[in-house]
Amino acid sequence: MAIFNSVRAYIYIYEGLQGVYNNDNLKYRITKDRLPIHEDAVIEIGEMVSDYLSQSYNGTVYNTSPLWVTVVAAFYDDVGVELNNSPKTYNYLALDGYGYFEEGINPELSTVVLQSNNTIYLEEGSAATIPIWAEETPTILVYNSSNVLSQTLNITDTGFSNQKVQYITLPTGTSKVIVDGVSEEKTINIIEVCENIYTPYRVTFLNRYGALQTITFFKKSNESMGIKDETFKGNILNVNNRNYSISEGQKTRYNINAQDTITLNTGYVEEDYNKVIEELLLSQKTWINYEGKTLAIIPKTKSMQYKTDINDGLINYTLSFDFAYDKVNLI
Repeated sequence: MAIFNSVRAYIYIYEGLQGVYNNDNLKYRITKDRLPIHEDAVIEIGEMVSDYLSQSYNGTVYNTSPLWVTVVAAFYDDVGVELNNSPKTYNYLALDGYGYFEEGINPELSTVVLQSNNTIYLEEGSAATIPIWAEETPTILVYNSSNVLSQTLNITDTGFSNQKVQYITLPTGTSKVIVDGVSEEKTINIIEVCENIYTPYRVTFLNRYGALQTITFFKKSNESMGIKDETFKGNILNVNNRNYSISEGQKTRYNINAQDTITLNTGYVEEDYNKVIEELLLSQKTWINYEGKTLAIIPKTKSMQYKTDINDGLINYTLSFDFAYDKVNLI
């Protein structure tokens, strides 16, 4: 009986329908031998697939299209002859999310609503957008400001990769939505905040589910600028008259640039916002709506004290972000 000795894996990454791929979609070809003490071989493809996943946000359009991944694995014995049960095909749908250590290896993160919090805080008169997992084919029950059912939305799954995550913008004045999927029902409460003193800032980030999520910081904000430069000392002596001008400095600046930073406050939020702030600080991609523009930012805050109603009473989070570019344009 032939014994498995090595595997040759062909990894296809593509858009569209599952299983509909061609040679142009072949991204990796990997060969791995079985270790003598093991009966199988393990190939970690997560980081490789992640290189092909992209997310973007321009202030209006949320883009986190998942991709299909098909792995065709051929198995060989110790003399290079392909085994009878070879090849085998494995299909996956990939998003750029992550699990936590305590959840174990490869946790299943899919849910009807691709966000952790059950409460959304909105600037008065604006509309909420929620990321929906279409494979659950959920029904969304929309309730108006009087808590009366005003609209029913039925989400369909076409099977195409770019339809798996759908961003649903709710009507202005929505007080709550009930998202009823195949395996789960989730209620999202929406609270409108009237802020007359400070300028609210909307921050959008890639959350742990691989979806984009927007939250609003309502309270006090501060902006600062950190400057970096270099100097050199030059010779200002005029050799002709053996003198120098005191209006000329010995030191000259060069490579001058700066980093803008903004510090934001959420305002008072519920305890389940711990999860939101956690995911925001861990996010790889973050944007802010700033002075009519959508700009990339990077969380500067590197630590988080989890807050609770019992310990802290009113919960407010203060976070700092660096704008993801130099002040002086060098492009």
